[in-house]
Amino acid sequence: EAKDAIGQVSKFYKAESDYMQRRVRITEDLAGVGLSVETASHDIMGMMSKVLLNLDGLIRELVAGDEINRESLLRELQSLSGGMSFIDRQLRDIQLLFTSSKQRRRSLDVRSLIEKVAAIYGRLLKKHKIQFSIDEPRGVSPLKAKTTDAVILQLLINLFDNAVYWLSTIDRNEKEIRILLDGDSGRMIFSDNGPGVRKEDKPFIFEPFYSGKGEDGRGLGLYIARKLLERHDYGIELAETSKERRLSGANFVVSFVAEED
Repeated sequence: EAKDAIGQVSKFYKAESDYMQRRVRITEDLAGVGLSVETASHDIMGMMSKVLLNLDGLIRELVAGDEINRESLLRELQSLSGGMSFIDRQLRDIQLLFTSSKQRRRSLDVRSLIEKVAAIYGRLLKKHKIQFSIDEPRGVSPLKAKTTDAVILQLLINLFDNAVYWLSTIDRNEKEIRILLDGDSGRMIFSDNGPGVRKEDKPFIFEPFYSGKGEDGRGLGLYIARKLLERHDYGIELAETSKERRLSGANFVVSFVAEED
């Protein structure tokens, strides 16, 4: 009877544990979505306002019965089409962040995904006068990662979000984010020349809810990034050697080579 009771408790515990792990995975998967929507929404709403303003102008002209020049109408329609295409691209990029049963691991070009995220953060980079660049050494293979779009995009969004935040807090003539891609070693080094990670923070930056941003920080970005990478046996660490440190601020080394047990 005792063995039966223990067996029932064990089954219940396993079911509860599986349920909680699924909830944690879903939470981790959705964490980066909010950041991307928050960042991109300003640009999307701004473009929507322009599109609606142009549409309202065309409607007023039609209602007034004014004669519409064909070339002028074509220019307006092309402008509207361009605006809607921009909105469509932004929303498609955000949609890639949602985990879907249709998403399967595949070989992804890391540079193209970096460019997508850089476009999402384009307004903030310009606002804070942050220079952004991608370095790919000559003769080195393009960096590929066998994973899903959602994993890489969430990783990059969290890294960009941290870098832009800290660079916005300093008064410096030249602010920079630089990303090194090395397909031969399967590594990416994400660097900025912000204030860097304080010595006392280094042991904790990948812990949940730990943030050096005070009340502005959620403390989940780097934790989520590491957990998503670990699902694919990849990793992220702070750069330790002078060779890995590309700029004077925070430097993160991301490995897209599966770790061996």
